[in-house]
Amino acid sequence: MRLTIKRLLPLVVLPVAFVGLSAIFHHDDHAKDASAANASRIVSVTDDVTDRDAPLTPRNRPDLFVYSARTQGLAETKVFVEHRNGKKELVYIDAEPGELVDVSADGSHGVFRRYITPGKTETYTIDFNNHAS
Repeated sequence: MRLTIKRLLPLVVLPVAFVGLSAIFHHDDHAKDASAANASRIVSVTDDVTDRDAPLTPRNRPDLFVYSARTQGLAETKVFVEHRNGKKELVYIDAEPGELVDVSADGSHGVFRRYITPGKTETYTIDFNNHAS
């Protein structure tokens, strides 16, 4: 009798793989109890759910970083300048979705890309010294 991999695949390999996968997705009641205990320790850092883009650090100002953020459910995009000591300033609000794509070396200006439609964008220069707030 000749055994080949092709014959063993449906008989042995696949059932073993499914048993392994079921062990991965097996839920344990003890894990639920542990996660419930940890849930009481979770602290919200923001009141709203915000999607933040990757921060940009100006080349000559390593003490600060600039990023854009959007609140879920809203179209507007906000741009923040945050110092390493935690001080955060809102410097620009755009009524449409977009993102900060570049920042000047001294950290005083940025380039903002607004999304108009799929495949169409507009680019603006933002002066961070003219605060939005």
